[in-house]
Amino acid sequence: MEPNAIERILEANPWRCLPARSPWALPQDMTIINEFNSRPRLSGTNRVVTDIPPNAFLGSPSEARLVILTKAPSWDDDNIANCDADPNYVSAMRDALTFETADWPFYFLNPAFALTCGYRWWYERLGELVKEARNIRSVDGLQILSQRIFTAAYYPYHCRELSSTAPYLPSQDFTMNLVRALVLAGVPTVIMAHAKQWIMKVPELDGNFIPLKSTQSNHISRNNMPSGQFLKLAYHLMA
Repeated sequence: MEPNAIERILEANPWRCLPARSPWALPQDMTIINEFNSRPRLSGTNRVVTDIPPNAFLGSPSEARLVILTKAPSWDDDNIANCDADPNYVSAMRDALTFETADWPFYFLNPAFALTCGYRWWYERLGELVKEARNIRSVDGLQILSQRIFTAAYYPYHCRELSSTAPYLPSQDFTMNLVRALVLAGVPTVIMAHAKQWIMKVPELDGNFIPLKSTQSNHISRNNMPSGQFLKLAYHLMA
């Protein structure tokens, strides 16, 4: 993969066309989502939610020293309240889709959003890494990690539980191309969830990612990674 491959992929980012209001979905995805949500036997927990901006990405792919791959952004009843309470939060969600959050690209590590459900969820899973980062650099490593950790969701839109029958969306091609470029560029990658589906779409991941011992807890921690891998990753992030 040539050095500017990631930048070339970013030029084709479809999320620049995200509408400025609800429903927060790309036009090429919306028709498919509406058809899926209208299925008569579909459980309410499996519905795709477009009431708030998607969480397809967190962080900067251009500066990434760690890639974390997830399943789909979960839906919490607090999501709407979080968005209603802070317009800056909604702006951060939108900017993350076009990688414009320069100060805190991984905005769920920004203390300004510490009361949101997204911050709580991610801080719990990255908390040990945050603590180690502080030990390594003797500084508050939150912002450094925010600038160097990149996450991509297999499915970009919120849902309480991603259905196995959820249709593949046009916007997912961009995600897969971006992840493939990062893997080929040698950026360490952790698959936090949905490994089988990720590898099917990005075969370059096969045998080329850091496994977690338990994807149920999905914490980035010493006890949940192969021996020595956690510290190696922490020093790589903070170097």
